[in-house]
Amino acid sequence: MIAGPPPTDVELPTAVRRYAAGRRMRPVWANQLGGLTVEIGVGHRRCFLKWNPRGNGIDHDAEVRRLLWASTDVIVPEVIDHDGDDRGTWLVTRALPGDNAVIAPRKVDSTPAVRPIGAGLRRLHDGPAVTSCSFSWSGEDRIAEAGRRAAQGLIDPAGWRHDVAGRTVDEVLAEVADAPPSTALWSATVTRVPPTRSWTITGTSSDTWI
Repeated sequence: MIAGPPPTDVELPTAVRRYAAGRRMRPVWANQLGGLTVEIGVGHRRCFLKWNPRGNGIDHDAEVRRLLWASTDVIVPEVIDHDGDDRGTWLVTRALPGDNAVIAPRKVDSTPAVRPIGAGLRRLHDGPAVTSCSFSWSGEDRIAEAGRRAAQGLIDPAGWRHDVAGRTVDEVLAEVADAPPSTALWSATVTRVPPTRSWTITGTSSDTWI
């Protein structure tokens, strides 16, 4: 999924404006599925609200479960609220100290961002909480979830990529159902690529992801 800073004239959903209740709002992120992340408030009341339209496949309930699980061992944003209406769902978390890892200065020198991210991933995978991880990102489970969403009419082919545009949901599900099983544990290598000062992350697939 492609995501990045939103356009300056982005329209904020009614639910976001209602939650802000007059506080300052600043859109900071958007995804290609219509989702928005908005910074709300300042100081100790500052928080971030992630909003996604109904049916775009992003499950805030699942994200809440993962955040609560991870919070037993590492620092993650504290969940303040999550709810929904007929137009979309939202998840609100308290702000953490820091800044955006992909702002302009970080694109010039990514070292200050990449090293803490790598250290955080290592800390998470070495921590005791990983033994209690019950979340799966295997190909088999993702295909099963897609089938459940299709049965509920939650998949809209209108927004599909060009390589599957014009095909039906059943056709695409039949094709991905033949995917090879994912059995390898995940590992990652972070490599600096001179002279661009950029970094690449490579790895294998995994049965268990957060």
